[in-house]
Amino acid sequence: MASQVELLLRTLEDLEEKELRKFHWYLHQEDPFHGFLAVPKSCLERADRESTVDVMVHTYGHQRAVLITGKVLEKMKRNDLAQCLLNTHSRQQDLVGVNSPANVVRLWPSQSPALTL
Repeated sequence: MASQVELLLRTLEDLEEKELRKFHWYLHQEDPFHGFLAVPKSCLERADRESTVDVMVHTYGHQRAVLITGKVLEKMKRNDLAQCLLNTHSRQQDLVGVNSPANVVRLWPSQSPALTL
């Protein structure tokens, strides 16, 4: 089973260079996700995919980095990657028991209205 970091990296590896630049652009917008910090532009100027994942995990934490990646991909009209990320992450959480009723944290926009773009 891939870690969340590996899952994020695999997802970003499916983006072309132009798409990765657009992904970075969304991350450094002012208050991009209502209450989440924007990543400083300087942190992403020369960031490759691995560095992007590191910056996101450092800034948002593992769970929220997955959420924000999915939201950015949806804004970019890459619903295919967003859905794959969601499905894989959800399956992994189910395997380790994180999605049990006592521990569930809803991560997707339809389940977290306070995190709308």
